[in-house]
Amino acid sequence: MPSSTSSRAAHYCAFVSRHAGLILIATLLVFAGSAVLASRLELRTAISELLPSDDPGVVALEKTQKRLGDMSLLLIGIRSPDRQANLRYADALTEKLRSLPKTTIDLAAYNIRDLRQFFEKNKWLYVAEPDLETIRDRLRSEITKRKNPLLVDLSDDDEESVDSLRQRLTKEDKLGGRFPDGVFSNEDGTYVWIAALPPGGILVEHGGEGIYQAAERLIRENDPHAYNPQMTAYIGGPVATAIASRAAVERDILSVTITCLVIVALSIAIYFRSLRSLPLIATSAVVGTVMAFAVAELAFGYVNSSTAFLGSIIVGNGINYAIILMSRYEETRAAGVGTFEAMERAIAGVARGTGVAAVCASAAYATLMLTKFRGFFQFGVMAAFGVLFCWALTFTVLPAIFFLLDRRQSAKKQRAPLSLNFLGHWTSRRPRAISLAAIALTLFCCYGLLHFLGAPFEYDFRKLNANLESTQTAREFNQSMESLFGRWPSPTIILADDIREVEAIRAGIWRNDQSEHVMGQIITINDILPGTAEAQQRKLALLHDIRKLTRDPALEAASEKERKQIQQIDIAANLRVLVPEDVPPLARRPFTEVDGSIGRVILVYPIEKNLSVWNGRDLLRIAHV
Repeated sequence: MPSSTSSRAAHYCAFVSRHAGLILIATLLVFAGSAVLASRLELRTAISELLPSDDPGVVALEKTQKRLGDMSLLLIGIRSPDRQANLRYADALTEKLRSLPKTTIDLAAYNIRDLRQFFEKNKWLYVAEPDLETIRDRLRSEITKRKNPLLVDLSDDDEESVDSLRQRLTKEDKLGGRFPDGVFSNEDGTYVWIAALPPGGILVEHGGEGIYQAAERLIRENDPHAYNPQMTAYIGGPVATAIASRAAVERDILSVTITCLVIVALSIAIYFRSLRSLPLIATSAVVGTVMAFAVAELAFGYVNSSTAFLGSIIVGNGINYAIILMSRYEETRAAGVGTFEAMERAIAGVARGTGVAAVCASAAYATLMLTKFRGFFQFGVMAAFGVLFCWALTFTVLPAIFFLLDRRQSAKKQRAPLSLNFLGHWTSRRPRAISLAAIALTLFCCYGLLHFLGAPFEYDFRKLNANLESTQTAREFNQSMESLFGRWPSPTIILADDIREVEAIRAGIWRNDQSEHVMGQIITINDILPGTAEAQQRKLALLHDIRKLTRDPALEAASEKERKQIQQIDIAANLRVLVPEDVPPLARRPFTEVDGSIGRVILVYPIEKNLSVWNGRDLLRIAHV
């Protein structure tokens, strides 16, 4: 008497056999719809996509994105032994970049001469208050001596003269000598760089691709060799690195998927010794995988750098059910059993066991949904659905295909899959040795896990990045870029809610850094300006006094040399309190928010020696401040 399981399998096979064509048509429609949905998926490679959405860091980043424009620079390097040719090409290429639509580029410049002119025009406002007070007091002393020859001067003879003070204070390079002649260039001019800013938020996916592609096109259209036969142009900077990393991830996804499919296909072909086994087994796994990505489109709308690789994982696991079912079916057919009965026996024998395995695997993946990390959560959703899809398709699509293909071959004996009986004989003869070897291997693996007790996390973030190919030319340009710009293109950004909080925040950071000593510079708009409005008002009052003193009639009694020195204190009468809008665009841009407000942005730069922004432990020290 047939068992109830066998009876249910027979009824099920009868149903599938009668509706085989309809099942395949429905599967094809589901596959087509899923493929359309999956094709809409966007790849997001930002590390924030892997973190919990309510993580303070992610919340802060999203808040920053809403308030601040893109700070990631595209840097175009120009190299040749002719400095003037480099400058001409930089000037021509910059003009071409500036002519691009605002949807592609925000700013482009190869020099900050306008900023140098701004500093020169307002140089007296940048002198510190104590120094202005010193100049004022020295002038008063000189005038007093001229008015009263009998006055005995008890001041130190070694005091710095007014003229020496003037030269030292007004000739100071506000840029620290970083950019000779105001040009983004090294000292001998063999390298000149153009800095360009794309529009958009700092976390926008695909951010900068438009300006990167435009830069490539402009370089092709404006051949550097026309300016100097040895001239080379190179596109680098944070934008270029992000695009290259993204392209590397996409290439890895493709190569991993293809490699997986090739290995799986070879394994199946060798085991079943039949070419038809490849498309038959692949059908349920491929359709199930595409359906899992369709779920991702419906649930999230994108994949991240973790879930993007799920295709090979779902395929690799999803074919197991088809291999088991087809193996049992082919073995039964090889014994001379007809198509219907062979499929009935195969389904009755493996459906329950593989079903339990699929449910357990899906549940295991689903547990990842309990985590707050979006990368794990999305991985769990896609993998859990993918496993169930592959199992369900194996027991619907695969039987339907066999009923159509083998309907007229019900009495034909087929070739059985590759026999692995020798493994069973081998294990039955050496059970003790195999058990001891397994225990030894397990202990060895456990020993390897001890490494994670001391260092459970990877702190070298370079190992987490895509491995980008680098040529000698690229390394030379990157070395020049690092030497010239340092960490200037990649600050840590802090946003104040009110401009009046900026200086208090800066003071607090410096105070907290007294124990860590990791802060290099903390820059606000007040560093580009001559200070706060209140500080400028005090300076203007001092400058007014100094200017008035330089015109005191008593100085007529001074020597001609002294009068000439005093006349060089050329304080303009029209100096006024400077506001952020007075600052040249490129210098103002880092402190400008999306709504146009200026001044609430604080740029923090860690020290450049003995600290790496790629070292997680160093970043924790910075965050602690």
